[in-house]
Amino acid sequence: YKILTKYLTINNIVKTSRIILLSIVLQIFYSISAFSQVEDFQIWSKVSIKKDVNKKVIFTLQQGFRFKQNATTVTDYLTFIGSQYAFSKKIKVRAMYRYTYISLLEYTHINEHRFYADLLLQHKIENFKLKYRARYQVKYIKFNVNRLHYLRNRFSLEYRIPKTPLSTYAEYEFYYSLNNAVKNSVIRNRYTLGTGYKITDFMSVNIYYRLIVRREYLKIPYNNYILGLGVKFNI
Repeated sequence: YKILTKYLTINNIVKTSRIILLSIVLQIFYSISAFSQVEDFQIWSKVSIKKDVNKKVIFTLQQGFRFKQNATTVTDYLTFIGSQYAFSKKIKVRAMYRYTYISLLEYTHINEHRFYADLLLQHKIENFKLKYRARYQVKYIKFNVNRLHYLRNRFSLEYRIPKTPLSTYAEYEFYYSLNNAVKNSVIRNRYTLGTGYKITDFMSVNIYYRLIVRREYLKIPYNNYILGLGVKFNI
């Protein structure tokens, strides 16, 4: 009975993963073929350093660069710093600050600040991991002027390929505005397919393709097609 239950659980996960992958692929092709929208291909890169203080506390430092305008110009320079606390293997919380230097025109830039508060849940079954992240985000350029609040929900399915250092994953995330002056709604959707490779216990790399579909209220919809590259160091 236990073997049968286990088989049915794995079988359901496989079927669910196929549905998720198919949905993401269909959404990507639909967005590519859509008309009357602004589009841009971008490359996002990030280097991360993670320090395990103990079994429950982790500190992270990240530096990122984003190439926009069809990946021809570096416009965003991002720095992240944060910490994470694990109540258990399945439940964690995280707080992060992000500073972004955004280059606009020649000799012109803006400084953007973001604060994140995350709840992280995960459940492992064999080589599969089901993950959920709830994020409260505050974004502003000047602290007391036009602060924007969002709730971001991300659902992930990860599969670790047996007897290899490879893993694959699919993610879906949506942004919900909390203080839009006109109307609160889902303003952004992210669809991601990626793979990770663990080189050593101290270093891993990640590559992904991401579609960002923006549908902000009373604005022209536009899509971003992202090629993402990441390197992580555990010290």
